[in-house]
Amino acid sequence: MHLQIKAALNGAEAGMVDNKILAELKHHLALSRTATLEAERLASNYLTRLASENAVVFSASITHISSSGFTVRLDDNGLTGLSTCAGMRRSSVTTNGRPVLPALPADSS
Repeated sequence: MHLQIKAALNGAEAGMVDNKILAELKHHLALSRTATLEAERLASNYLTRLASENAVVFSASITHISSSGFTVRLDDNGLTGLSTCAGMRRSSVTTNGRPVLPALPADSS
């Protein structure tokens, strides 16, 4: 689709995609999604097992910040994930054992 749009914008002939190619793309996308879901399941199981063995503190680097949370990469194994800010106390975000953000007042509603 993108190649067709690009060709049309550049005044070139946009080749058509037939049903066989679309079916192959659909199949490969499904395989990719299945592999991604399995990798996420394995990572979740691994981290859950680590956490159940002991109170674990993971060393991580923040790689992206957005309004919904932040993405972290674990330093030990490179796993990445989104940590949402919903329900998080501001004082729970720390670096080197010190709060990054000041604690909110008890009545912050």
